Amino acid sequence: MITGLHSKVFACLAGAMAILPLPASAVSDQQVDQCENKSKVYSLDIVVVACTAAIQSGQWSGKDLVWAYVGRGSGYRGKGDLDRAIADFNQAITLDPKYAPAYYDRGNAYWGKGDINRAIADFSQAITLDPKYAQFYTNRGNAYFTKGDYNSAIADYNDAIRLDPKHATAYNGRAAAYFNKGDNDRAITDSTEAIRLNPKLAPAYMNRGSAWEKKHDLQKALADFKKFAELNPSNPDGAAAIARVAKALGQ
Repeated sequence: MITGLHSKVFACLAGAMAILPLPASAVSDQQVDQCENKSKVYSLDIVVVACTAAIQSGQWSGKDLVWAYVGRGSGYRGKGDLDRAIADFNQAITLDPKYAPAYYDRGNAYWGKGDINRAIADFSQAITLDPKYAQFYTNRGNAYFTKGDYNSAIADYNDAIRLDPKHATAYNGRAAAYFNKGDNDRAITDSTEAIRLNPKLAPAYMNRGSAWEKKHDLQKALADFKKFAELNPSNPDGAAAIARVAKALGQ
């Protein structure tokens, strides 16, 4: 039996043990893999939970924790929770202001919110920090395209193609920009190259079909619109384009 002074000491120790925080659980290699999700096999919910565990574990701090905030931000962005995504990318940038992917990812989140100017600013900062990554230029080109600044968009697609000559999306983006500038021949050339590099890139068929239609080559336009509809059957633009051209052909 514990009595007297010993009982008081025991009681104090027990109380202290009750209020001390439990140590954070160590993050497993599997959780790190889930947070980074390089293989793209994990659900976004699993990504967010794993990254949160990494952030709260205390195993990493400062720049060494950036990967977890970027991973969780990407998970939130994929889930459509853009404000939380931006908050995580902000934290990553605070921890390491020279980490280009964090600006790129935040730019994509701003893009999702329709804030094109902030998206361009972040893509530009990512390019400044890492000017050799083609996708940074492609996404900024897409943002310029949305603003109707086709010349700036083409310049960015040019840089993306220079850095990665097999970048089908950049060829397709440049094709769309040329089409909107009325240069149908260049639009067809770039769309054709995009299709050669990625035969399943549905928008390239729509872009090339639209250019053929403008050039009044309706048979080629119809073939491309049919291929677009085959690859992307849920998009009503394909059926509408097929109907329009078929009518013009008397079909």
